Amino acid sequence: RCFRGAHFYRYNPKFDNIEDFGIITPNEGVSVMILDEDSQRFFAATFPKSHLYSWNIKGRDIMDFGRVSEHYILSLIKYVDGKIYFTDYYGRLICIDPKEMKLDFLDTKLLHPEYNDGMRNWMAHGVVGHDEWIYAGMYSYSNLIRFKPTKKGVEVEDLGLGIEESNKDKILNYAFTKGAPAGLILKDEVIYFVQLVYFGPKEFVGSYVSSYDTRTGKKEYIEVLKDVDFKPLVWKGVLGIDGNLYWADFDAVPPSLWSMSL
Repeated sequence: RCFRGAHFYRYNPKFDNIEDFGIITPNEGVSVMILDEDSQRFFAATFPKSHLYSWNIKGRDIMDFGRVSEHYILSLIKYVDGKIYFTDYYGRLICIDPKEMKLDFLDTKLLHPEYNDGMRNWMAHGVVGHDEWIYAGMYSYSNLIRFKPTKKGVEVEDLGLGIEESNKDKILNYAFTKGAPAGLILKDEVIYFVQLVYFGPKEFVGSYVSSYDTRTGKKEYIEVLKDVDFKPLVWKGVLGIDGNLYWADFDAVPPSLWSMSL
């Protein structure tokens, strides 16, 4: 009751100015947000009630679409058809049509471990490849997946572990069978991601950088992010204008930023 809600801010780097448009989502925070440049509207999911909101670039004309999931949403992906895709708590695919301002709850459930029927299986990260497949990591699934919306339905493929099956390294096998793909970045038709191991023996915990070539299907383990004995747990990743890969650490205090040149 004492939390008034999430403020909407705009930062202008040219003038180093921050403008506060006030509270957008009463009594709730925002777990994820995306700008649809075509409609000039923001779409965001709240925490903890998982309502989907939308507003214009001035923080006005606010719309509440209602609750769309248990808990919260982790990822919103703009696709080539102009629509925005995300999943609920169980991995069910949901589509936003910004032109019509409508939601479509699709009859498609993305992949998840057999033992939990999809619980805690949000789509955590995703990027749209040049081949028009959406490559994604699921919160509770170790394998990288991809899916493609078509007129006949949604095609879904399991791309398997993030390393070649021939790899016998004990730590890597633990990471890629127990961890989850996160921080996906697209560069030159190659998907770079970290296999995130948050729980488990201390020597296994960390962020293991790997790649998947969308043209050939080749998988390659690169290295674990590390500074002496410190191994960060990173989440969101972006491609810098300098061509380097950047990830933000979410677990350390204070948080850190990591980069990798290829």
